[in-house]
Amino acid sequence: MIEIAKAAYLDEILFGKANSKERFEIESAIELSFNFASPEEHVAHLNQFLATRMFMVGHTISAADIVAFLHVADYFKELMDFQKIEQCHAFRWIDHIQHLPGLDNLIQSLGLFVSFPDENNSEPSKAQLKKLAKIQAAKEKKEAKKGGDKKPAEEKKEAPKEAQAAQEKPKKQKQQQQKPQQQKKPAVDPNLKDIQKVDIRVGRIIDVCKNPNSDKLYNERIDIGNGVIREIASGLQQHIPLEKMKDAMVVVIVNLKARKLADFMSQGMVLCASPADKSTIEFLNPPEGSVPGDEVFFEGYERKPLEMLPAKKNPWDNVAPKLNTDENGMGCFLDEASGKNIPFATAKGVCTAATVKKGIIS
Repeated sequence: MIEIAKAAYLDEILFGKANSKERFEIESAIELSFNFASPEEHVAHLNQFLATRMFMVGHTISAADIVAFLHVADYFKELMDFQKIEQCHAFRWIDHIQHLPGLDNLIQSLGLFVSFPDENNSEPSKAQLKKLAKIQAAKEKKEAKKGGDKKPAEEKKEAPKEAQAAQEKPKKQKQQQQKPQQQKKPAVDPNLKDIQKVDIRVGRIIDVCKNPNSDKLYNERIDIGNGVIREIASGLQQHIPLEKMKDAMVVVIVNLKARKLADFMSQGMVLCASPADKSTIEFLNPPEGSVPGDEVFFEGYERKPLEMLPAKKNPWDNVAPKLNTDENGMGCFLDEASGKNIPFATAKGVCTAATVKKGIIS
């Protein structure tokens, strides 16, 4: 995308100046747009993020705005008026983007224009009631599978007649319009140990800057192999100089759920070693000859990482206290069953700390 912008002499206009903080933020925002699990999650993030902003980065439109708009426009078009009003900050931004000179005609021609909600339309139409009924039915079905309490019959009787009628329509009519159901995710093997669920790999920090909202955090872009770049925040400003961060080979947890740290969406964790008092902190180093994407494993435990670790009952919460460095500085996992330390290992060797012996890894 940057190469196309260069060819059209729009490089600095859409992406900011090379090696600038602005370009780093724009590229990070673009990468984040591709990593949301659903358009609904993306819109919720935008609505919060844009509460005090006119554009994604800075004071003018950039490639970050264009990419985010293309990701959510189709979803936003299908929302009902009251749902657009609920996401007021995201809609304000969308409406501004789609009316900018030069973009307005293009967006219209692509069929991506999002209509303005009627704030006086307080009562849903029959079509909206039908859609709401489907949404409600799906929620009830999901709750029933989880063992949730079913709604009492009295509550169902109070539902609008139009919604009930929509639910009672013959199934054959629905089946003609229904889209193919998505395949359910396979159930997690209950016999898996927590250490098997955590995805730990070698990465390389390809870009880094100080977080403008924190005197502790660095904002990093890390190559984790197979062309995947992750944005990760690490609290290392007071411990590792900026010049030693760039191009450093690191050990990364890549399947943690993304969370915002000092206004920066962090999508993983760089593992470091330190003594118990945290007086010094240093990288846990992958073995010599490592490349981004090398998998870390623990002998005796087959790797079976989850696509994403759950926020609740997170296996990482049980694994983290058992990580340590031994008397030689080798990174280890303390196996409670055997009482032995099992090394962090890749096909090229073991992971080690430069100076921290008998310390912790976090």
